[in-house]
Order: sequence, then C-alpha cells, then structure tokens
Amino acid sequence: MKPSLLVGAAGAAAAAALAVEIPATKTLGALLIDALPGILRETTGVVGAVGVIYLGWSANRREKRDAVKLDAVKVAAEDVANKVSGQLTGIAVVADKTHTLVNSNMGAQLTISAVALRRIASLTKDPKDIEVAEEAERLLADHAKKQARVDAKAATSAGDKGA
Repeated sequence: MKPSLLVGAAGAAAAAALAVEIPATKTLGALLIDALPGILRETTGVVGAVGVIYLGWSANRREKRDAVKLDAVKVAAEDVANKVSGQLTGIAVVADKTHTLVNSNMGAQLTISAVALRRIASLTKDPKDIEVAEEAERLLADHAKKQARVDAKAATSAGDKGA
C-alpha cells in the first residue's frame, strides 16, 4: 500500500477504512472508480473514507497556504520594524535639534529681557521696576544653571559614543 497517493496519514486511514490494497501506479481517482461497486455496498464507510481523504487533503493544503502567509507576514513585520526604527531615529535627531534651538532662543530672550528691564529700573529708580528686573535676572541665572547641566550631560553622552 502507498499511503502517499492518498495524501499522507489521511490516505492511510481511508485505505484502511476501505480495506483496499493500493497499487503504486493507481491514483486516487482510479482507486475510487475501481472501488465503486464496493462503495455502493458500503456507503457509510465510503462516505467516511471520502470525508477523511478530503479532510486530510484540505488540512494539508491549508497548512501550506498558511505557512506561505506566515512567511509573508514575518517579512512584512521585519520591513515595518526597520522602517519605524529609522523613522524614530530621525525623529529623535530632529527633537534634539529642536530642543537645542528652543533653549538657545529662551536664553537669548531672557538675556534681552533682563538687560532691558535693568536699564528701565536704573532710569526710573521705581521699586517695582527694580523688583521686575531682579526677577528677570533670577530667571536668566536659573536658565543658565539648567542649560549648564544639559550641556554637561550632552558632553558626557557624546564622550560615551566616541569611546
């Protein structure tokens, strides 16, 4: 008996259910035609055997189709992961440059404000103007301290990348 002609294990089960010896040269169709008289007598067994054959063939076909789809999904997932990784790297670079630009502009604006308010306070000698000028100078000093920490961290990080 050659179960491979009847689609693997399902074919072997069908051949056993039919109690048929399968010659190596017979195909499934030829086997069913030859077995037709016996099939008519054994309708219940044949329906079951044909069902087993069909289920085996169908499962085998589904497994092959699903394996091809799974491979395509894996390839697509890898492509998407690579593209997203590249895009995230680009976004991180832009975000870092934007942050640097914003901090630089904030420092410039705070400097302009502190200088202008100090000049106004020195001209008017008004206590409120002096108080506002001192607050602007505190904000500038606070920004300078924070920026020094960021710059030190960036220098350390750049040194780690270069090593």
